[in-house]
Amino acid sequence: MEWPLIFKLLIKFRTRQIESALKAQGMGRHSFLERTTLAASDLQTLSTVLGNRKFFGGDQPCEEDCSIFGFLSNVLWGGPNSPFEKMVESKF
Repeated sequence: MEWPLIFKLLIKFRTRQIESALKAQGMGRHSFLERTTLAASDLQTLSTVLGNRKFFGGDQPCEEDCSIFGFLSNVLWGGPNSPFEKMVESKF
């Protein structure tokens, strides 16, 4: 499908905005390999802290569990077949 010129311009403009925001936030300054390494480190830390327990707060879910679930759900379901999803499924 051929996109109208205005959409092509808007997409290019929006892409620049997103890249700029990611660089300002800090994550956009890392290479893909660095981001993957950081993610693996964070996931390893979560795995270590959780250990054999069902929840981070003990026997019952707590606010921390809900917050961590929000981040992990983004990792698992935010980008199907992403390397992060594969990392969680294979290592953690």
